[in-house]
Amino acid sequence: MAHAQKADLIVENAVIYTVNPAQPRAKSIAVIKSKILAVGEDLSQFADAGTRRIDARGATVIPGLIDGHAHLRGLGELLESKDLRAVASIAAVADLVREEAARRAPGEWIVMRNWDQTNWGGSFPHARDLDAAAGGRPVFLSRVDGHAGWANTEALKRAGITRATKDTPGGKIIRDADGEPTGVLIDRAMGLVSSRIPPPTAAQVKRRLELGARECARLGLTSVHDAGPSLRRHHLRPHHARPALQHQSRRFHPRR
Repeated sequence: MAHAQKADLIVENAVIYTVNPAQPRAKSIAVIKSKILAVGEDLSQFADAGTRRIDARGATVIPGLIDGHAHLRGLGELLESKDLRAVASIAAVADLVREEAARRAPGEWIVMRNWDQTNWGGSFPHARDLDAAAGGRPVFLSRVDGHAGWANTEALKRAGITRATKDTPGGKIIRDADGEPTGVLIDRAMGLVSSRIPPPTAAQVKRRLELGARECARLGLTSVHDAGPSLRRHHLRPHHARPALQHQSRRFHPRR
């Protein structure tokens, strides 16, 4: 029997997990205007000439995945910079810093993430390991766990960190045998350098939100709750951030 409402999309020949105890599995799902119209075995009655029909060929279909605690801007920053988590030596990190320095203006900060000293034997790096590669630019690299940072000599200089600088409450400045800072900063001591890095512009924040949104879409997320949007600080509001996700057909829910 013909049905009054016709679907925009029908996915059929699928293994659909419905999360409905009364109907835990189904073979077809019909959608109209991004809302589920029907779930069942044969939904041909919801189709007309304008319906797009997809043969899933036995593939599994599940409800949209929701990330309940995300940091979209941070994800965008990571995608925008070099990811150091798989880099296997200090020399290789320096090579990446050198590549980035070639693209940066003199004096511009170089920021990367996710170095891990266990990749090269466990020894902490030193500020001087990055100095030649940076060409006089300040460098700050955060560790893979987010609890340590690696600054070069120029970054330490801009932060005013010397042998006389005391450890911050909740943080530690790693020092060599002579008491000189090595460039590795633990926990709250990272703020001594990170606070000197110029904040992103509103345009940069928007771009990073979009990069994060695209990555969420690639991974199959249909809704994202941003746990730390900090939009007001960048003169943004949720309605500025949402288009970055919603043009990807994703929902964005900033927490305040």
